Amino acid sequence: MDEITIHVMQEDIDQGNPNYSNSCAIAKAALRDLFLEEGTIHVSHTYLSVFSKNERGLIEGTTCYDLPWEATQFITRFDEGEAVEPIKFIATKTKEWETRIDE
Repeated sequence: MDEITIHVMQEDIDQGNPNYSNSCAIAKAALRDLFLEEGTIHVSHTYLSVFSKNERGLIEGTTCYDLPWEATQFITRFDEGEAVEPIKFIATKTKEWETRIDE
């Protein structure tokens, strides 16, 4: 996917953990919207990483998506404890790579 759409709902805001890259409101929304499991998302202030795992649970690939300005502003306000509203945004793929796993 070259673009992904993320819908941050009020429940994501209520259940999200500020300053935690894998359980913030955007991470929770991405897990739901992309049908992923816990531990496969990392959110920074400028990008979102999606990790693919093999059958043993080891990370075997990463795809990074740039976050738009409105998402970065949402993260800043959320992390600082300010009130935020639900948001919808599109993130654009910027990089993808495989991780070598020695058997």
